[in-house]
Amino acid sequence: MNAGAVNVIYGPLGFAGNQIWTQNTFGVLDVAEANDLFGMALTVGDFNGDNRDDLAIGVPNEDWGAVADAGAVNVLYGAAGGLSAVNNQFWSQTTAGVLDVVEAGDAFGRSLAAGDFNSDGRDDLAVGVP
Repeated sequence: MNAGAVNVIYGPLGFAGNQIWTQNTFGVLDVAEANDLFGMALTVGDFNGDNRDDLAIGVPNEDWGAVADAGAVNVLYGAAGGLSAVNNQFWSQTTAGVLDVVEAGDAFGRSLAAGDFNSDGRDDLAVGVP
């Protein structure tokens, strides 16, 4: 219950080819757990520079061991025909290079934004940790 999901409906809006994504979708990193809230926050950007839109998905209530609601972000990459789980990424405050540490209630991923924050011509990802 409340594990979360994201339904992608491709344009022109209709039923052909739409996708539903969860943490239990084949190839998506991690697993769906009660109250994860996968999909509570979403943002789109070309995070890998391949000229295709990618989707960052907030999972603000993801637990890390005994640390409740520390949060995480799944990133699915665009491919020919839509989003793909190939080479998807799973980010948290336990990921090497991400600053700070996981703490109960951090809700890493509760809000997300994409933009070229360092002016290098590529999209970057900002992750809210309320």
